[in-house]
Amino acid sequence: MLSKYQALIFDLDGVIIDSESLRIHTYKVLFKESFSIDIKINKNDFVGNSEESNLSYIIKQYSLVADIALLIEKRKTLLNDLAKNEILFNVPVINLLILAKKMNLLTAVCTNSHRDYLQIILDRLSGIASVDIALSREDIRKPKPDPEIYQKASFMLDVKPEKCLVFEDSKPGREAAKIANMDVIIVPEDVASTFITIDSLSGA
Repeated sequence: MLSKYQALIFDLDGVIIDSESLRIHTYKVLFKESFSIDIKINKNDFVGNSEESNLSYIIKQYSLVADIALLIEKRKTLLNDLAKNEILFNVPVINLLILAKKMNLLTAVCTNSHRDYLQIILDRLSGIASVDIALSREDIRKPKPDPEIYQKASFMLDVKPEKCLVFEDSKPGREAAKIANMDVIIVPEDVASTFITIDSLSGA
């Protein structure tokens, strides 16, 4: 099947790394620290959406007056700490990244997450696997489900959209890829029986 494609494009959270539950928890920590309230979150309503969208939803739900830009900066610190110390890697997807290189396929990561967070993950991964391009929230104007990030990846890789295969775990990500005219494989939560820290394999 892979012979049909020239590039494999991966979402980050929930695909390359097992992070969705931890990322959701940062919203709870953020609002506990900032407003001394315990918020309730339905994970399925949050995964794959932009950070701005999720924060706006919480602020409205709890009738808060808040500076979203400030909350984003506070959450960046929480997320970067997670990326450095707690987030584990999805073994089958990492193996696929390695296989793609052996098959001379181009690879990319396209994420709604911020660049600093993405770079921490890529640095940890560098001893095992690499990608040709990596695009983050700062590289686009509109996050998924807008197709911009996948369209930009196609342009930068110089590969037609129909020759790109996307790996996603969320509805917004799937919609973005489909609108960009790319095939999509949905990665289920239980895709791997185990998760590993890449650092332990690379000797870092």
